[in-house]
Amino acid sequence: MSSLVRKANAGPLADVPVNAAGPMVMVETRAPVSVLAALGREWRAAERHFAECGGRLPYIDAPLLVITAGETAANDPVQRELHDEFANHAPSAASHVLSGTTHEGIVMDSAAAHRVAQLSGAFIARLTAGADRGGQW
Repeated sequence: MSSLVRKANAGPLADVPVNAAGPMVMVETRAPVSVLAALGREWRAAERHFAECGGRLPYIDAPLLVITAGETAANDPVQRELHDEFANHAPSAASHVLSGTTHEGIVMDSAAAHRVAQLSGAFIARLTAGADRGGQW
């Protein structure tokens, strides 16, 4: 169950929900107040969207490439569950876990980025070949 953190002078993040059972994370930032206000608006919009969707992901009407950072998935199993859910809601999906890679490392680590480029190229080649065969994946 979420609760709201309200503090005097909390500004645009005054209403950001936090999990009452979980730790509160304080972040020091030099971001302009306008950026913090935008973060608050985005959080509230995302929270409304999730509440309205009822927890069901709609069917994805396209082939899908899902690349998961192995370290991120190991440290946060919900990330892996979300990626698996995406893959299961597409007509066809190629799913890959890059072991030893963090979410940021997928694009910041040259070896991981190279692997992502290889996987993406192979995925696009399969799509192109499928288009040549009448759209069959």
